[in-house]
Amino acid sequence: TFPFVANSPYAPQVASEYNAKALPPNTPSVANFYFHSLKVGNELEISEVQTPIRIQEFMAAFIAAPRRVVLSSTPPPMTEAPGTVMCMYQHLLPANVPMGLTFDGFPPRVADVSPTSPLFQKVHRGQFVQAVLLPDGRPPLNSTTPGFTGFRVNQVLDEETRHLEGRYLVVKDLSPAGVSLAIKTKANKNRHEDAGFDHGACCVVL
Repeated sequence: TFPFVANSPYAPQVASEYNAKALPPNTPSVANFYFHSLKVGNELEISEVQTPIRIQEFMAAFIAAPRRVVLSSTPPPMTEAPGTVMCMYQHLLPANVPMGLTFDGFPPRVADVSPTSPLFQKVHRGQFVQAVLLPDGRPPLNSTTPGFTGFRVNQVLDEETRHLEGRYLVVKDLSPAGVSLAIKTKANKNRHEDAGFDHGACCVVL
């Protein structure tokens, strides 16, 4: 993988010197590009990773899964002030399957994860909900939505949109302890709430 350095308060950057031979032929230089996100298969995207060591830990934790690194020539959009959010996770949700997740509070957070949940050992108690992204042009459920509570998240996921394909649950860690838990579990196997996942034309996916 790339050597990343912490030159910016917004995101780690690719070091000026890296092994270009590790990239596909004719890939343009990505020296000093910013880490935007790590995509794991089609089911998970991790963004707003604050330090190079976290990137390396995630790369190692998901070494057995298909991985794509998204790099951007400009700092990626941030949903919070630098250092506030330690990591953001966007999970693809299956349709017509009981989620086995319980949310509470305002702002909403994960209160419980059933062992039968498809997101067991992927989503963790105490993580805060950043957004629920819905398909077909439906408006997302986020902090700009009236009544953005744990009760409302339960309603939307378990009742109103359970039949829909292409839903995403976005949760965030607000402390290093939360990030460490996610890594450990996976190793053992104007502002928008979804801005951290809006790649646009700025990025290189490797």
